[in-house]
Amino acid sequence: MKCRLYKFVLGCVVVMLMIATKADSNEVIIKDDDISISKAELSNAIKYWAKKDRSLALKDYVLRQDLINSFIINYKLAGKSDEITAESDPVFYWQSQFAIRNLKNKMYIEYYSRKLKVPDMMELAKEVLMASRDKFATLPEKRKASHILLKCMGKDCNRGEKKITAEKILKKLKEGAKFEELVEKYSDDHATKIRQGKVKEDLVLGGTKVDPRFVSGAFSIDKVGEYSGVVSTRFGLHIIRLDELIPSSFKPDKEVLPSIVTKLEKRYKLLSKKVLIKSLRLSKESKVNQDLIDEILKEYTLDSEVKN
Repeated sequence: MKCRLYKFVLGCVVVMLMIATKADSNEVIIKDDDISISKAELSNAIKYWAKKDRSLALKDYVLRQDLINSFIINYKLAGKSDEITAESDPVFYWQSQFAIRNLKNKMYIEYYSRKLKVPDMMELAKEVLMASRDKFATLPEKRKASHILLKCMGKDCNRGEKKITAEKILKKLKEGAKFEELVEKYSDDHATKIRQGKVKEDLVLGGTKVDPRFVSGAFSIDKVGEYSGVVSTRFGLHIIRLDELIPSSFKPDKEVLPSIVTKLEKRYKLLSKKVLIKSLRLSKESKVNQDLIDEILKEYTLDSEVKN
């Protein structure tokens, strides 16, 4: 008996709290002229204030009043817009109606996308990866290289003379001269010279970090330890040595699958929105008076449009 009484009292309390909360949310918080703003409406409006403004409004009364005034001005202007009818000003009326409708459409599509339940795409992502691993998971071949640079930039530099010197250096290397010693003696690239000619960046065909001609020169070498011919770039003339070749490979599945899942989810949402929009087209049972549409369109002949 006591248990039933307890449950009854508890139920009454819950109902009273719900009624009080509802009444509280409907409580008028601002009244001005003929408008009344409820606590619920202002609470929701404040959600869209800038975070900084919300914080400052707690302490800064002037800022708070400015923000409230902006809200009230928007409210009253919207009210004035609602007073304009199709009879009083048809141009403004229909422009505003279509603008509001377009905004609502956009907001609903965003809402639909946000609320859409997307199925788990992991298994499908695994199938996609198995079928197109080269597309999603390939790591390109990389190369590491060192070089000797004979700097030649601008009109004052004679590339012909520099090339003769570069060919002589290359000949010495092929005859067995020590690369590091010739780097120290001839190279004008001080950044790589301190590393015995080693280029810090990994070289990848199609990469953007290193001059593409230099990269092509490095990829023209067949074996590690061998040299390119004399390679010309905007910096000058290079002799490149291949130091390491890292073959192309595949990324681990766990690194690739999340991005495929994301793409599949986006695709699912896009197709779902298209299905939604298509479902809202004219139904087979619709009736359209084409004669009246023709009558309206006759007002917009090519001549009248040109004049306008």
